[in-house]
Amino acid sequence: MRALGWYDKPGVQFLKENGRILSTAMRSMRELRRFFEHLPDLLSGPKSRFSFFNGLGAINPLFYDVYTHIAELHLSDVGIDVKWSDVDVTSDENERWGESRKYFSLPLYRMPVGSMASIP
Repeated sequence: MRALGWYDKPGVQFLKENGRILSTAMRSMRELRRFFEHLPDLLSGPKSRFSFFNGLGAINPLFYDVYTHIAELHLSDVGIDVKWSDVDVTSDENERWGESRKYFSLPLYRMPVGSMASIP
């Protein structure tokens, strides 16, 4: 990511834990929830936005729906509103996805964009 210039982009921060960057391509919902718990401290205000790779359960439509809903509940627990956009990922899949396509085989990706919830 450093070689691609992400470390130098304005407004981009990397969360490090025990000397490693936390990736949102996590292995479990527990790890993803731990990441979510850091978000209120990282978002600098009401205009701040964040996203994460929403790929848990993405080889089965039912599991993907369940994991997406659980992620939304966990985000709500820490005061984050999330909006989901369905992105068609079926076109040009070999070139874009390469070997990783076997881990995400659904035709639609639900892209999350989160922000701090408004206080009424």
